[in-house]
Amino acid sequence: MIQPLHAGVANPNISAIGQLSGAYTENPASVSSKQPTLELGEMELVLDAALNPYFNGAFVLSVAPDGVEIEEVYTSIPHAYPFIRTPRVMDPSIARP
Repeated sequence: MIQPLHAGVANPNISAIGQLSGAYTENPASVSSKQPTLELGEMELVLDAALNPYFNGAFVLSVAPDGVEIEEVYTSIPHAYPFIRTPRVMDPSIARP
């Protein structure tokens, strides 16, 4: 019997933010006279996920008429204590004069 592989697959949160602009003109000199226009400017696509209980990652992609580019990539690593070792000034086991 073949065992299925259990890879660490993340199911990311996906969100999109876009700049949508519309116009209408009755100017006979305009190419789009008496026709509503709707244009999508820049759009940001955000993918973020908890890769495990202690490691989060996020990608922000910028989609524009020029193309697609990576705008931001960042990670965060939460942990229970903000220091690897207790700072000396906070350590109760060290005798102070």
